Amino acid sequence: MKETAISMCRVSSDEQAKGYSLDIQKDHIKKHCLDCNIEIIKTYCEDHSAKDFNRPEFKKLEEFVKNNKGKINWLFVTTWDRFSRNISEALRIIDKFKKLGITVQAIQAPIDFSIPESLMILSMYLAMPEVDNTRRSMKIKEGMQAALKSGRWSNKAPRGYKNSRDENNRPLIIPSSDAKYIKRAYELILKGFSQTEVKIQLNKEGYNIAKTTLSETLRNPVYIGQVRIKSIEGIPELIVDGLH
Repeated sequence: MKETAISMCRVSSDEQAKGYSLDIQKDHIKKHCLDCNIEIIKTYCEDHSAKDFNRPEFKKLEEFVKNNKGKINWLFVTTWDRFSRNISEALRIIDKFKKLGITVQAIQAPIDFSIPESLMILSMYLAMPEVDNTRRSMKIKEGMQAALKSGRWSNKAPRGYKNSRDENNRPLIIPSSDAKYIKRAYELILKGFSQTEVKIQLNKEGYNIAKTTLSETLRNPVYIGQVRIKSIEGIPELIVDGLH
């Protein structure tokens, strides 16, 4: 009896933007299955991060597997990082599928699951993408910390500002169309109005803001030209002069 398989092709959002192709992955898997006389009965394509399996298309794949128990022999991907970038979650899913009679396999880095030592090789394949993700995340955080220390706001702009870039294409925040309402809130507070009264007045003037949000806004040092750098990994919180 001919063996059957489902295939999964994945690109993350940034990879899609850079032109990584789902079609190339599908073609590689299709050729592999033709060479091995395996029938592909379903293919899933997704544009989603592989940091976990809480992915819409993978959920559909799992549902298909559940509804076709005993009818599928393989789940093919091109490489292990197409499957997952989380080693613990990947091993859990591989074991889950194994119990359903399905072998997960990367055609460009195949694992012989009959050899116990192959688990070490699989772990290495799965660990490398996770390490890469973690390292990239650390670099991004370090870059944001450096930008903040220089007084440059690099997160989502707070109310009354919008994200922009300076002449050197570095992040900067500039006043938005809501700036007048934030300024108005401070003026009313300085006149002795309570936060509840300020909220009501702003609503009357066409600007809806929750009381908790208003309270956070009024306590944010960004509105007096400063940037708060939150404590991270033992480094105490700092407040520096902003460039905005």
